[in-house]
Amino acid sequence: MDCSADQLNTDFVLIGKVLRPQGNRGELRLLPATNSPHDLLQIRTDELFVHDLHTSVLQCVTLQHMRVHNQFAVLRITECNSIEDAKALAGKSVYVQEKDRWDLPPDHYYSDQLIGLRMIDASTHEEIGVVSTILYGSAQDILVVKKGSREILVPAVKEIVCEVSLESGTINVQLPKGIDELP
Repeated sequence: MDCSADQLNTDFVLIGKVLRPQGNRGELRLLPATNSPHDLLQIRTDELFVHDLHTSVLQCVTLQHMRVHNQFAVLRITECNSIEDAKALAGKSVYVQEKDRWDLPPDHYYSDQLIGLRMIDASTHEEIGVVSTILYGSAQDILVVKKGSREILVPAVKEIVCEVSLESGTINVQLPKGIDELP
């Protein structure tokens, strides 16, 4: 099936990118698009979608088994039975339908839920900017907030993030002094 970028962004959730074959029996090594590869074990479906960026083709595949190996997920899919099949999928992105993603604990959000939210100063109620991307770190994640032509890096920690409201499209924060003045 051909898939437009808009449909991909609204109907599907990225779970990772195929790096290379894992072994020689057609398993795939997947770099997760989550903080932990163990998150992927909670997927509620066996229906995955492999997207080829160059052709815009979205191929539905059937997940047989998934396991975690170090920081990667290793997938076995029905349509991939050899190392050659696995090599053909290297570099492609893997998605699930939005309805099939797993539940997160309270006060945890998917990246796509946060990107595009307006960041508001909890004290002054002034808009700081819009979350443009998220940088994942071992200690904490960083929200990259666009303010005009500048970017502000805001640690996503409880001491700074006061409230996330998906309904109103805002993140209320209490920024440390000077964080928005850094070059």
